[in-house]
Amino acid sequence: MGQEPADRLFFTTTLDRVKGRSLVRDPRCTVTVINPREPWSFVAVEGHVVVHFDNPPELRQLILDLVDHPDYPWTQDEVRPMVEAQRRAIFEVVPDRVSGVVSPR
Repeated sequence: MGQEPADRLFFTTTLDRVKGRSLVRDPRCTVTVINPREPWSFVAVEGHVVVHFDNPPELRQLILDLVDHPDYPWTQDEVRPMVEAQRRAIFEVVPDRVSGVVSPR
């Protein structure tokens, strides 16, 4: 049974940057999210990436839809040119393991 897009993390970067080149060469990755308001709380997602070299519009839109969050400082119109730029790819993190600590409030 495959995972749904809701079970994955997506980000974009250019294929010229170190992160993009490294993940094309070796797709293993770990993404760690730390809550700045609760510094001892974190979530770590270990897995591998699927690189979408063609920067598909439906995955770009997933990222652009997140820009509408009230905590995000830029608008979709400001972010869109960057997300649609040449040599940019979408990286899909497929989790193999999720761990972390969430401090109760």
